[in-house]
Amino acid sequence: MKTTNYLELESKKFIFNVTSTQMIKGVALLLMLIHHIFSFPDWWTVQNPYIGIFIGHKTLEYYLGVFGKICVSIFAFLTGYGMFYALEKDNTINKFIHKALSFLTTYWTILFFIFLPINLILGNNDLLKVKEVLKNIVAISTSIIAFAWYVRFYILVLLSFPLLISICKKFNNPYICICFIWVVAILINRVIGHSGYTSFIIQWLMEYFTYMPSVIAGICFAQHKVFDMLNVTLVKYKLNSLFISITTVCLIIMIRFFTQNHFSTDTFLTPIFIYSIIDILNHINSYKVNKLLTFLGKHSLNLWFLHAIFFFNTKAIQWVLYFPKYSIVIVVWCILILLPFSILINFILSKINSYSNLLTIKLSNIERG
Repeated sequence: MKTTNYLELESKKFIFNVTSTQMIKGVALLLMLIHHIFSFPDWWTVQNPYIGIFIGHKTLEYYLGVFGKICVSIFAFLTGYGMFYALEKDNTINKFIHKALSFLTTYWTILFFIFLPINLILGNNDLLKVKEVLKNIVAISTSIIAFAWYVRFYILVLLSFPLLISICKKFNNPYICICFIWVVAILINRVIGHSGYTSFIIQWLMEYFTYMPSVIAGICFAQHKVFDMLNVTLVKYKLNSLFISITTVCLIIMIRFFTQNHFSTDTFLTPIFIYSIIDILNHINSYKVNKLLTFLGKHSLNLWFLHAIFFFNTKAIQWVLYFPKYSIVIVVWCILILLPFSILINFILSKINSYSNLLTIKLSNIERG
């Protein structure tokens, strides 16, 4: 008797591919914007700069913003997941260098073409000193682009990725691997946090061990095809995946509040959240929604850096962000304001890549000649 191929059946409903990854990046970007725009009153230049929906003494936007902190863990998970497949066929040193330079080039382009000119216009002379600029270039300091701490985290992940892969391969069970790394990371964070040292190296290590378990989770889910296993289970037992996914998202939001949004819970909640969101989007099957999220996902890295322009040393122009007053409109307005800059950055990057490729071809011809 022919057995039922459950994986083949479910693959028609749930697909986690490059497009799905971009959609999740789009969701993570929206969560990040909500998180930064509505959850940090200390960052505001005026009291209550937006009109929201109050639930007790706080607004709904504030609570959603607090939950939105999970966005960092989502990006970390996707980094591990994507890099596993990207480096599965080519794990040479050149591949690592290419990925690092591609990431850094984006950061440097935004730094030099957007943030330095704006700081010059605003007269932030202390930030424009050569020493301070150099520290920002290598991400030792984030005084110019406050959210650029992820630059150094990403580079540390790249440097340690061969080690992370080897650790994952030593465990046959992905869940045991994730739990083991999770415990180790928490212990190291506790030790470093109580060490009394305050150097930038300690700060880098704290950032690394905070989100490194999420990277490990991404690697394990890719290596062991855990999403496919979930698909098989849902189909095999004829479970209503849409109902389960909606319920799961609601539970994750509640769990993060009850656990005071501690980073350690995100390691386990993030992949479940990603699976649930993709499953919901697949059931909705809206071309426009998927297209919008995919578009935002492609610009997510640029917009991550760019929206820092409304806070910290450049918050003199923050009034532009909160000008619409109504919360939903503010988020849309933020994206509309920054998208032209993101498109400009991508245009500059395309030119840089063109010149780089041309230079590489010329050098190759010289070597051959």
